[in-house]
Amino acid sequence: MVKRIVFSYLGAFLIPICLLPVAAAWTMGGHSLMYMTVYGSLIGITIGLCYSDLRRHYFLSAILVRSFVGLLAAVLVVVAMSQIRVSVFWDNQGWIFIPVCAPLIAVVMSGLILSTHVKTSKQFQ
Repeated sequence: MVKRIVFSYLGAFLIPICLLPVAAAWTMGGHSLMYMTVYGSLIGITIGLCYSDLRRHYFLSAILVRSFVGLLAAVLVVVAMSQIRVSVFWDNQGWIFIPVCAPLIAVVMSGLILSTHVKTSKQFQ
């Protein structure tokens, strides 16, 4: 699971860095860095989870299901972060926590699928 966390964080940080020239070219009213970080992190998390599962030689269906659950968990983190209204800092700069929190939550949620599947398959043997 440690390698999945590492690959997820690498994707969450490297994809937005690769998209930095796009953010510089299209300023989007001054919020281009925020948009590239939020959307690039979601894409990077998914790529990191897929790559980690490919390295472990899982079946394609398992890779797709686990990556989809990881992406869904990361999107839910983004939605939850957008709804929290704690302080002015959170309203303006809360998007910075998305690449920090979302990869770990996505890995844990998608890892629960494998542990549940392994437990049930051992029961029937």
